Amino acid sequence: MRLIQNVGRVGDKITAAFGQVAHEITGKQVFNPTAVHSVVTLALEKRSSSEALARRLWMSFVLAGREALYIDDLYEVFGPDRRAEAEECFAVLDRDNNGDISLEEMILTITEFGRDRQAIAKSMHDVDQAIHVLDNLLCTVVFILVILVFVAFLNKGFGTTLAAGATALLSLSFVFAVTAQEVLGSCIFLFVKHPYDVGDRVDINSNQLIVERISLLFTVFKNINDFKVTQVPNIVLNTCWIENISRSKAMKEQLTLTVDFGTTFEDVQLLKQEMQKFVLDKDNCRDFQADVDIEVVGVGNMDKMELKIEIRHKSNWSNETVRAARRSKFMCALVLALRKIPIYGPGGGDAALGDASKPSYSVSISHEQAQANKEQFSADKESKRMVPTSEMQKLSERSPADDRAQATGNDALGSPSGLSYRSPPGR
Repeated sequence: MRLIQNVGRVGDKITAAFGQVAHEITGKQVFNPTAVHSVVTLALEKRSSSEALARRLWMSFVLAGREALYIDDLYEVFGPDRRAEAEECFAVLDRDNNGDISLEEMILTITEFGRDRQAIAKSMHDVDQAIHVLDNLLCTVVFILVILVFVAFLNKGFGTTLAAGATALLSLSFVFAVTAQEVLGSCIFLFVKHPYDVGDRVDINSNQLIVERISLLFTVFKNINDFKVTQVPNIVLNTCWIENISRSKAMKEQLTLTVDFGTTFEDVQLLKQEMQKFVLDKDNCRDFQADVDIEVVGVGNMDKMELKIEIRHKSNWSNETVRAARRSKFMCALVLALRKIPIYGPGGGDAALGDASKPSYSVSISHEQAQANKEQFSADKESKRMVPTSEMQKLSERSPADDRAQATGNDALGSPSGLSYRSPPGR
């Protein structure tokens, strides 16, 4: 085993020697495994080496005693003449735009660079294969057309040959019409629209998928929930709504919460303050933005209240592991805040009927007391009405003739009502 490792080292040294010679001739780094570019490229191919590279870079830049990387550290490393490059590098690494880069954020960013690099390489390979298949197909069509033209020029009866060829092509069009339509639609979908690349996280018809392979006529996806591999024709995808999560920027999430109908506005505001404290905490400000909105969207059937909680992430959901961890953290904080205020679910948070703290029992009263309580309840209910029931009954018992008489100034017999004749002069 040690001999094999020594052979590999000797090979690297020989390659480095040839690379040094090529560098002296061309001025470029060629075949040099010890060059910085080669070392970084090799490290980005694996997750473990990417994490090691991120730790090495972070510890090399950060001063002793600090817990984060700042822009001043990059200014010191890059020098005063390369401040623009330092700012560009810091902007790429600082995904949450909070002015510092922690070790966890550095590791997450570098490993994501490695995944993106591999995904781009696979995507370029698949697109190259699709172009190669399309090139072979078009070459076949051109070859057939060349043969037809060659035969037409050799034959004296050019019109007869042209008519026969047109008839043959017309008969074959019914056979290859669907295939030609599929090829044309797939070419437009893949080369013109190009809604995704290999490794992208997409949502198609409410299905959470990851692009595994792209071909000329189909695409292979992997389902996130059960890792099932699905092959879908591109002509079908051409008519679907495709949500590309990997190409999205910072995303937001809406949660619906059903609470007790007796929840007050002050309780809702306290819940909003508690969740804002959570997202502004130093351990969570890298994952969530400071804005948390809570809105009452409904009251159901007057038995519950529906709250909509809106949170904003500082990144997209392309990394399912990171998304699940952040969402679980937020949900746990939400549960703790609901218990702290407290805000109960539908039912008021009382103990269950029959429990020791809420026993079930009955009380016997006399008939006279029950009747008095019933009458008292009816009287209280009647006092809360805008129009008493007695007046409503009087209005409903009036005849239409009374209404017309009141409207025209005549009584029920047709004689004028509410009018008086003027007395003659002298009386």
